[in-house]
Amino acid sequence: MAKFQPGQSGNPAGRPRGVGTIGKLRSAIEKDAPGIIARLVEAALAGDTQAAGILLSRVIPPMKATEPPIPGLAIPSLDAAPEAVLSALARGVLGTDQVIAVSQLVSALARAKETAELENRITALEERYAEQP
Repeated sequence: MAKFQPGQSGNPAGRPRGVGTIGKLRSAIEKDAPGIIARLVEAALAGDTQAAGILLSRVIPPMKATEPPIPGLAIPSLDAAPEAVLSALARGVLGTDQVIAVSQLVSALARAKETAELENRITALEERYAEQP
């Protein structure tokens, strides 16, 4: 079976764009869209917060929550991480959402460390057995 070239459709005779349900709906309101937008703008300017929300949600992307660095959180080692995280929660340094996020990061770091240690042990074993006749 031949591979398709980049940019070449795997089914050039397939369903054309715009014939599905969404395409039909877009075609149906296409001529009225400028008027609808104008009415939304008028309503928003008149104080309609729902209209303003609709307009703004389409123009301005939603803000993502950002968290400042966590002062007072010291994790000296992976072994000490659970106790340090729980202590920070108890002291009010971390909120529960932050505890979950930090715990997930510590868990991912622990898995990466375990994987690296296993790779090193396997390499050492392979080298030792390769030396034996």
